[in-house]
Amino acid sequence: MPDSIYIYGEVLQDRGVPEKEYAEYMDMTASAYGHFLREALEKGNYNATDLRSWHHDADPSELVTWVESHDTYCNAHESAGLTDDQIRMGWVFLTARDHGTPLFYSRPAGSTRENYWGNNRIGARGNDEFKHPEVVAVNHFRTAMAGQPETVTVSDNGAVVEVARGSKGAALVNLSSTVQKAKLATTLPDGTYTDAVHATTFKVKKGILEGKLQPLTSYILM
Repeated sequence: MPDSIYIYGEVLQDRGVPEKEYAEYMDMTASAYGHFLREALEKGNYNATDLRSWHHDADPSELVTWVESHDTYCNAHESAGLTDDQIRMGWVFLTARDHGTPLFYSRPAGSTRENYWGNNRIGARGNDEFKHPEVVAVNHFRTAMAGQPETVTVSDNGAVVEVARGSKGAALVNLSSTVQKAKLATTLPDGTYTDAVHATTFKVKKGILEGKLQPLTSYILM
């Protein structure tokens, strides 16, 4: 039984927090990375902030990552302005990556900007976002890509992000609210790939991936 229990510490990063010392005992939340990711989502631009660094002293394999938490949504409302679509794009990006253990915050069902807690009750599940086809697809993708190295590639305007996992698969995310035509270097073999959720086709030729992405939409290619 102990081997099946995953233990981590909700250690919120701040000045003076002994991250390296805590890392000797448990995995920890990468709350600073969540902040930078939300900034990129707000601006619809991966390059608007630094998402290349994990902003943590612990090894990336020892981090629990999130797009938002109950603190940022219900308490501080820092992330409450982000739409479900924006949160989902952040989730696909985090989950497609090699490092970190992603944690999905399910916003309370019925919550609004006037009533952040919505129909929240102890033991009750939140809204239906965790069942969204794109969320389900990237969750399966993460399992299928275990052990594959990651390569993160970004379009020149920062709107489109590709997380390629070796030559086995890739996740594409349009962070922007407009249609984007992608032309990105990729580690995928040449060929035609069709996303299972949207049936959108992408082509890879001589190491370049091309295709069209709808606003705030993600695609999983395998």
